[in-house]
Amino acid sequence: MAILATMLVLPGFSDEKSDTKVIARPGTEVAVKSIAGLARCHRLLEQAEKLFATQEYDQAFGLYEDVLALDPDQALAHARLGYLLVGQGQHKAAAGHFQRESELGHRPEVATYNLACAASLAGDRERALAFLQQAVRRGFADRELLTVDPDLEALHGDAVFAWAVESVEKAVMLRKKLATLKMAGDDKAALEAQAALVEIVSEDGVLVHDLGIKQLQGGELQRAADSFQRQMELGYQPASACYNLACARARSGDREGAIASLERSLALGMSFGGVLEDEDLKNLAGDPRFEMLKENLAAPEMERKKIAVAIAAGDFAAVLPVLEKMLAAPDCSPKLRGWTCFQIVGRAEKQAVAAALKKKQEMEKGLAVEARRVEEKRPVEGEKSTRG
Repeated sequence: MAILATMLVLPGFSDEKSDTKVIARPGTEVAVKSIAGLARCHRLLEQAEKLFATQEYDQAFGLYEDVLALDPDQALAHARLGYLLVGQGQHKAAAGHFQRESELGHRPEVATYNLACAASLAGDRERALAFLQQAVRRGFADRELLTVDPDLEALHGDAVFAWAVESVEKAVMLRKKLATLKMAGDDKAALEAQAALVEIVSEDGVLVHDLGIKQLQGGELQRAADSFQRQMELGYQPASACYNLACARARSGDREGAIASLERSLALGMSFGGVLEDEDLKNLAGDPRFEMLKENLAAPEMERKKIAVAIAAGDFAAVLPVLEKMLAAPDCSPKLRGWTCFQIVGRAEKQAVAAALKKKQEMEKGLAVEARRVEEKRPVEGEKSTRG
């Protein structure tokens, strides 16, 4: 069983770094429809993670359930409950949580590996092997765990298990080679190594996406388009994939295809202020459809920047109604939920702590001043009192 060692973040807000133009994730139906609910969910998750870290599993279990009651799409809570349920021997229930975690896009390679573990422990050898194959194709790379994990002991000796071990070894070697080539600045060889890696890890949306970006930057427009199409099929950041597909099509002279891809990207929830100056789309300049698409694609990001400025200035009253409305929208994405939580909840709490600290300091200062006054009024020892 693979245990996630992760920073506490909301799904879709992992502060991920990438050389792509965008990192938006697809929207999803959510239960948390208010900032107050979002704040409560986040605090419960923080408490549960602290208990999980100290192996106070019974208490953590209840809190993770409370989190999912507020937000059924909290992927980390699904991951933790799956792990805890396996420990209780409830393999079918655990599998349900791992499956949902995978669907939400939260470390799908780890979630799928854990699905293999749950199936193996339940005695379903066929499903366990199928999940193991998928986990490797999705990028599972912990060879050491794979070879010693007692949860998969029943699969040892099977040809699929041997293939999984061999494939993970090859992928690890290719990743090391890729890193070396990148450091050496050998872009051509690095691109070849990345393409070879994607042949093994064919369902890793991140790698497929990165390959497409490198191909686009290198002028391999058709291969880039194929990679972005594949990324869409895998369901990894489809709005981003459509946008980058539009870039590849625009550069290759396919104006209609590029416009169609941009329209699809917008429909999937794409927001990208950089579209206003994107050189990859310059061939579309002058097309009235493109001008309208540019405005619509840039507008949400521009609005969020204004909100962020207001939040930084402490003007919560002006932005809370706007964010409440955004959170209540049916297409509110995990990315937006995470952004809202860290902008509003985090800053509001820091502001409250700062205000409390200031009040405490002022109180202590006042007490110190009063103490000095009392001390100044107290007669010096040995002096006669003038009273009486």
